[in-house]
Amino acid sequence: MEGTKRDHFAEVTGKIIAQLEQGIVPWHQPWGFCEPAQNHFTGHRYRGINSLLMLMEDYKTPYFATIKQINEAGGRVKKGSKSTQVYFHDCIYKDKNGARLTPDVALPRIKAGDSTVRKYPFIRLFPVFNMDSVEGCPVKSAIRRSETDNHEIAVCADFVTALNLGNQLRHANVDEAFFHKKDDYVQMPPLDVFRSSELYYGVLFHELTHWTGHADRLNRKTLTEALKFGDTNYSLEELTAELGSTFLCNTFGIDTPDTLQNQAAYIANWLGVLKKNSRFIWDAASDAQAAFTYLIDRAGTY
Repeated sequence: MEGTKRDHFAEVTGKIIAQLEQGIVPWHQPWGFCEPAQNHFTGHRYRGINSLLMLMEDYKTPYFATIKQINEAGGRVKKGSKSTQVYFHDCIYKDKNGARLTPDVALPRIKAGDSTVRKYPFIRLFPVFNMDSVEGCPVKSAIRRSETDNHEIAVCADFVTALNLGNQLRHANVDEAFFHKKDDYVQMPPLDVFRSSELYYGVLFHELTHWTGHADRLNRKTLTEALKFGDTNYSLEELTAELGSTFLCNTFGIDTPDTLQNQAAYIANWLGVLKKNSRFIWDAASDAQAAFTYLIDRAGTY
């Protein structure tokens, strides 16, 4: 088994590096669906690295399914359609003699302190197809948000209001947005100075993701520890904030143009770290998912 084990971390990282080397930030997509990528039949919303990978696909609808689900619904995948891989963490259990144990047997023994039970985590891959590639069964219609001028986007404004940030969100006539870690507040330029409403919220979501990492909230080490521009923690924190913003923009169905003016500098930093550490993007996606969940739960959005 070990001899044929695939390095999934390296595979995913390689895909991202290939696009970054072309100057493309692969998770920025302009389709503006009002729902994130999810399973068409169960409603399960893809999370973490899977949410990120779905954003890299030029899909026509945010709904996906396995071929088994499609066939059971009476549908079929159109000839020539390509699948997208989703990754799920799983594990197997064995006793001291190497015999396989079911979770029902293994977990109570582990909980009771039985050190002879061994847990072997691994990653399972499932190919899924975009429902735009399916025929012969009903497919839900994807809802897109309509165009807007440079005014508040109601769904985003309501979300920010529900966070109840008070003085932790401040607006001033300044030319930069930032999270002030020491005094614990987000500083934003006014909405009307941005090129678009979407860009304003993309930047705000980036800074709010930083805000979640404060010691009084998620206590994310990439934020709480001393950071230096260009080091691994700095790069990981910035990528986490970028992905957190992307997840929120995707959830609320808004376009995601570049949210940082110095995007090129970040691409260079990410490339350097990604080439050295294939788990980097997975760690960032995991931290971004935690930040996203924290904000959504705080706002009571779902």
